[in-house]
Amino acid sequence: MNVNLKYIIIFVLIVNNTYSQHLVKNISFIKKNNYIILTDVVIQGSTKKFNFLFDTGSSSSSISNNVFKQLNVTATDSCLVSDGMKKQYTPKTNINLTINDVLINNLTVNIIDFSCINSLKCLGIDGIIGGDIIGKYIWKIKTDTLIIGHKIKKLNTNYYSKFKLQLFSNTPVILAGFKDSYMATMLFDTGDNTLIAINNKEIQYIDIEKKITGYGKLYSTIFSNNIIDTMCILKPKKELSLYSHFYVSDINLDINYSDNILGTVGNKLLNYFDIILDYKHKKIYFKQKNKTYISNKEFEFKWIIDDENRVLISFIWKNSLAEKLGVKIGQQIISINGINLLDKSLTKCDIFLIMLDAFKKETQLKIKLKDNADLLIFYKKKLI
Repeated sequence: MNVNLKYIIIFVLIVNNTYSQHLVKNISFIKKNNYIILTDVVIQGSTKKFNFLFDTGSSSSSISNNVFKQLNVTATDSCLVSDGMKKQYTPKTNINLTINDVLINNLTVNIIDFSCINSLKCLGIDGIIGGDIIGKYIWKIKTDTLIIGHKIKKLNTNYYSKFKLQLFSNTPVILAGFKDSYMATMLFDTGDNTLIAINNKEIQYIDIEKKITGYGKLYSTIFSNNIIDTMCILKPKKELSLYSHFYVSDINLDINYSDNILGTVGNKLLNYFDIILDYKHKKIYFKQKNKTYISNKEFEFKWIIDDENRVLISFIWKNSLAEKLGVKIGQQIISINGINLLDKSLTKCDIFLIMLDAFKKETQLKIKLKDNADLLIFYKKKLI
């Protein structure tokens, strides 16, 4: 080898290693419906900036079918992939991508049809950042800041407390439960829009103050739509506990009546804690910023959009006004707050965003159901 070329290669390796060791990078993101969406992801073969969901509950990264079609790459053999509820064979491909100019080479990603999941398609999500990428860096997650680095000492851990982090198939598992009582290992999933949810079999271990129950279909994953027949919300007597060290008082607890669902701590945990994730050293850091549960008011029913773009009642809480007015699962909503949902010019995503905004931002809903001349009025309220 030419001596000068040898020294050039050594110099480049040293520079790259130095850069890697000192990497501290602010990552561009937005929050939609509590999801963390990275907005500066570029894939080799395209000059477009893509939006990727930051999802600790996903063991591997994925791109949508639409993104795959834009790239000059080929699919490889299919592989069995799980979304936590169901397994399905999906094709894969290899890509090079950058996140805010941080280069990740030769990444194998799943190619998945996002079209069946409105929360991905209609929120403009092009792909998923999963555990294979998250595990390469240390991530500091705050309300308005997302930082990655290679060295924990570069990320300022003042006032943070450090705990052991378990990893299961490249996803983080933490210790959570209730003060002086039930504790269990639970998945920390930033792709799950909850605070804490557990399986119904675990109810027996929890001291309960109040309980409400609902029925219908309300849970979707990448491969499974509208599952779970029954769900309840509990108000435990004890405070939420992380590692028997941090506590959040007066919380509500989602109980999913399905044997397939693991205990989950979702992205609403970020309303109470700043978090640092370090997969490599199996550590998680918490800094508490809120000790009291942020009780959200909700409407007494939920909805889905079917393949014909019809908005259907999908879930109703028992003893609610909706139930007393005779609202039934499967009934079609034809207008909401004066907006005609039968307008043929509206796309599925138009309808999805209209419904999402109404349920998130409004305190009152005026709806009309098909085959019902009455205008029904509902008010957002604390369910428990």
